[in-house]
Amino acid sequence: MIIKTLSLPLVAILFAIKSADCAGLSPIYQGEKDLFWQAYKDGKYVSACDGWKQLARKKDTVAEFNYGYCLEEGLHAKARPAEASIWYGRAAEAGLAQAQHNLALLRISGDNIRQDIILGYFWLIISSRTLGSSKKALTNLIREAKLTNQQQLKLSQLLQAYDYNMSRKK
Repeated sequence: MIIKTLSLPLVAILFAIKSADCAGLSPIYQGEKDLFWQAYKDGKYVSACDGWKQLARKKDTVAEFNYGYCLEEGLHAKARPAEASIWYGRAAEAGLAQAQHNLALLRISGDNIRQDIILGYFWLIISSRTLGSSKKALTNLIREAKLTNQQQLKLSQLLQAYDYNMSRKK
């Protein structure tokens, strides 16, 4: 069960998060050999997204993020945020801060996807450790959306478990 107790209407929270400085992040350039990036820049979204999809299936973390972006924005078909969250999630779990950021915004907004404020906070905190845009989004979210004590406890437990698991991987 997800608790949605917030101090302000969801519209205010979304406005705070999706301000110009806190928008979702765009695809990542992987170097001159990234032909799919060039296709994306040239507006050939179907080619770019199909290419990133093939690489994402081979567990290329950046391609997972880029393909998730294609799905979220509907660049090659109808937007599918729920499927985008899967690809963002794979890249986020692999440590890609941009994927963590976009996954957080998806979960917080609940736009055509199951809203999960705690999970959104979680990924935004993780990504804010390395991304300035996530720090800004987190600051806005903290100012606008107050978590209940129960939500804060759950978030704290998730962060402790994540940090513990990451320390064991080193």
